[in-house]
Amino acid sequence: MSGCQTPLATMLPVSIASLIEHETLPFDIYVLSPHQSNPTLFRGRNYPISREDLTKLRSRGTLNLYVCASDQEAYRSYLREQVLANEALPPAQRLKAISDASKEVYLHALATRCPDVAVEATNSIADDLVRVIWHSPQLLGELLDVMTHDYSTYHHACNVSVYAMLLAMEYFRADQATTVRIAQGALLHDIGKKHISASLLNKVGTLDPAEMDELKLHPQAGFEFLCNCPGLQAGQLMMVMQHHERCDGEGYPMALFGSEIHPWALLCAVVDVFDALVSHRAYRGGYRVSDALEYLDLQGGRGFDEDLVRCFASIANRKS
Repeated sequence: MSGCQTPLATMLPVSIASLIEHETLPFDIYVLSPHQSNPTLFRGRNYPISREDLTKLRSRGTLNLYVCASDQEAYRSYLREQVLANEALPPAQRLKAISDASKEVYLHALATRCPDVAVEATNSIADDLVRVIWHSPQLLGELLDVMTHDYSTYHHACNVSVYAMLLAMEYFRADQATTVRIAQGALLHDIGKKHISASLLNKVGTLDPAEMDELKLHPQAGFEFLCNCPGLQAGQLMMVMQHHERCDGEGYPMALFGSEIHPWALLCAVVDVFDALVSHRAYRGGYRVSDALEYLDLQGGRGFDEDLVRCFASIANRKS
C-alpha cells in the first residue's frame, strides 16, 4: 500500500522492533524514504504486516517507522497487549519497543508545568519497563545492546531507570511494586534540569564556576517541583534531591554524608554516573563498560556506596 505524504511534524517514530509480523495493526504505519521530507503511508490500519515487510525494511537500514500523533494511544495499547505481554519475544526487544514508544510521552510530561502530569506519565512508563524485566531478568550486556547511549534527556533518564530497577531487584530484593517506584524515581531524577537554560545543558566543554553553580540548582529545583505530589514517596523525592550527594560529603546540594543520604538516592547516584560515563557526548565517546565500572570501583566507599558499586558490577559482569 502507499499513499500521500503526511507532515513529519505530526508523526511519532516507532521502532520496527515493536512490530510483530502477521499481526493486524490498529493504526496506520508510515515510512520515511531517503529522498523524502515527509513519511508516506506504508500499511493502513487493520492490515497485517508481514515478515517480508520487516525483512525488507531492515535490509534497507530502516530502524524506525512512523505513526500519527493522534494514534499514540492506539500504539501504546498495541504495545501493552501484543508486545509487552508476548513472552515469546526476547525481553531486550520488548524493552527497546517500550523505550522508543515512551519517548514522546516522557518529553511532553517533562515540558508540562503540572507536576501531576509528569508523575502520572512516569509511573506508567516505569510500570511498563518493570513488566518487561520482572519475569525475565536479563544479563545487563544484552540490554546494553539495545539501549541508546547518547546522553539525551530521555535516553539518559530511561537508561538510569533500567539500571536502577536491576540494581534494586538484586541489592534490595525489592518487590515488584517497590521496583516500579524506584524505576519511576530514576525517570524523574533529573527533572529539575527543565529549569536550567538549554544553552548551559548543551554546552560543550568545561563549565565555569558560575555555570556550575547554576547547574547544581537542578536537584533542589526538581524536588520543589514535585514535593507536593501525593503520588510520590519520600524515597523517590530523595532520588531527585540527593542523586548528586556523595558518601564523603563532597556532593551537592547539601554536602550530606553517607548515612544522611537515602538508600534509593545512593543507588541512583551509582547508575546515574555509570550511564553518564558510557554515553556518547559531543566532545567524547562513551567509556567502555569495564572502564566505567573501574571508575565506580575506585570511588567506592568515598563518592559512592561501596556495596552498591560491588553489586552493580556483579550484575554487569554476569555471564550467561
